[in-house]
Amino acid sequence: MSYAVLLIIAVASLVACSTLAANCGDPCEDDYDPVCAMLDGRPVEFLNHCKLEIYNCQHRTETYFTKGPCPTTPKPPE
Repeated sequence: MSYAVLLIIAVASLVACSTLAANCGDPCEDDYDPVCAMLDGRPVEFLNHCKLEIYNCQHRTETYFTKGPCPTTPKPPE
């Protein structure tokens, strides 16, 4: 591949990532209604279901959860 083609691919990737981040904005309220999700095999507590959905969108994942606090409550990764 030529340098120009690689540059175009790199720029397109950056635009796609910034568009994804913009579409995953944080319109959530800060209401405490905890949900417990499993991330990499460990429980992580999110403030509410909306915050979990934002995390899923930003990381292109589908994290399963249960309502209520986790037995242990590490903070979600950034």
